[in-house]
Amino acid sequence: MRTLDVGCGINKLPGSIGIDRNPATRADVLCELDRFPYPFRDASFDKLQAIHVIEHVSDVIKTMEEFHRLLRPGGEALIVTPHYTDFSSFCDPTHRSHLTSFSLRYFTEKEFGFGYYSSARFEELSVHVKLLALWRYLGFELAVNAWPRFRRFWEYYLCYVVRGKVIAGITGCSRYKDDVCFITGHDAATGKELWRTSTVARPGEPGGNTWGDLPLTFRAGSDAWISGTYDPDANLVYWGTAQAKPWARAVRGTDGDALYTNSTLALDPDTGKMKWYYQHLPGETQDMDEVFERILIDTGGRKSLFTMGKLGILWQLDRTTGAFISASDLGYQNIVEVNPNSGKVTYRPGKIPQIGVEVDMCPSTAGFKSWRAMAYSPQTEAMYLPLNLNCEKATFGAGPAEKVVGRGGTGAVRRRDYKHPLSDGNLGEFQAVDIKSGKTLWRHRVSSPMNTAALTTAGGLVFAGDWDRHAYAYDASTGKILWQTRLPTSAQGFPITYAAQGKQYVALPAGIGGGSWSTLIAPELAPNIRRPNSGNALLVFALPGDSAKR
Repeated sequence: MRTLDVGCGINKLPGSIGIDRNPATRADVLCELDRFPYPFRDASFDKLQAIHVIEHVSDVIKTMEEFHRLLRPGGEALIVTPHYTDFSSFCDPTHRSHLTSFSLRYFTEKEFGFGYYSSARFEELSVHVKLLALWRYLGFELAVNAWPRFRRFWEYYLCYVVRGKVIAGITGCSRYKDDVCFITGHDAATGKELWRTSTVARPGEPGGNTWGDLPLTFRAGSDAWISGTYDPDANLVYWGTAQAKPWARAVRGTDGDALYTNSTLALDPDTGKMKWYYQHLPGETQDMDEVFERILIDTGGRKSLFTMGKLGILWQLDRTTGAFISASDLGYQNIVEVNPNSGKVTYRPGKIPQIGVEVDMCPSTAGFKSWRAMAYSPQTEAMYLPLNLNCEKATFGAGPAEKVVGRGGTGAVRRRDYKHPLSDGNLGEFQAVDIKSGKTLWRHRVSSPMNTAALTTAGGLVFAGDWDRHAYAYDASTGKILWQTRLPTSAQGFPITYAAQGKQYVALPAGIGGGSWSTLIAPELAPNIRRPNSGNALLVFALPGDSAKR
């Protein structure tokens, strides 16, 4: 059995053929590892190991293709590299790539075709992640390596401690004050603030003129109140921002875009530098938030980002460049038009509020989509949306009249809510949308608002709940209700699923809080529906049989 030790250094694997560029090593063959081909015939080796090599090479793809050429059919490669969150990944200036535990899946069939830049294909036999001592003591290393789903969760979400940094946005930015809303990066060990990025363009800086001549003190809003999403391969954090305050242009005194409100921001987690931004609703004027979750999906050969705001428009962006790809309107809103080729937004006639003039608008300020997160299923290539179908006749008032520190706010609005004309008398809808075509696959309407985030599973299920105490399990492909139950009070929050001892569980909160518009909309427009004012609970349901794979 022939083994090749690539970049063998002074600790060459016994019995192997060592290759290195450094003559001070124990290499049998000296050559530059960035020059191809290496001086061996095709299919020369049964095994290959590259210990702390791949992070040094100038072209990872070409290097992996060379490994593939050298291995015989059925040969095995062992590759060890620092995880991008490890300090050692960045303390060595010769490291050119900073990788995750999923990076080399690029060369497997599991990449669903995105690896078309290379024809080299490997089968992933095993992955082991070694964490620093603190994370081992806390049990993270065991969990990361025992459960692939937890490893993905750790890579995408727990790594908000990004390379030793905790990243957070703030809210409460509606009042006039001496500074504006921001996102910050902090040292995870000490809490020390390392960087701060304003979510409002400042006077004299790029985009500052989009607020007109308003002083910084009166540039309110652009809250970053929903957690962002991290892409370890691009090393970017994506964050959504909220609308400008006061809501109406006529009240806040702006005619321009008011950057960076209602935008997606792509930030470097090391420095806080804004790599790109995309403003979904320039100069928004009716409380139509675009602040909600950013979901990262590779589809159609594009590394994409999907998001949806209150208007019910599913946006797709290139998450590397910020370029517009598509915008799929669910067809319920009557406020704006979106150019399908450019993504440019224009307001429909009569939909920009004027002080004291009633505007008939769909959705209401509650929005069709709100903080209740949508969910994606790679099996169906569909997004699952918890929606609330209501409109309002709104009259925006002149307040706040004074521009002084401490005043401001959202502004005065007199509103008369009503059910959407296309809702068949319902308030809630759970809808599945094909992310490639933007077409609705199926929908389920209920008399009360949908009141939870969506949850998809690998077993072809999707879960959600409504204000009227129902919890549902749907067939993700057809929308058929496979199971439902009644909770002590309104379904709330974010369902989760987990497996223990071979059985899968679904946990769902029930409660009367949540700070949601549904608390106001449902009693007003569906007064016949009553929920108990007690019964806050966390309810856990077990799937039948040996269901861990679901």
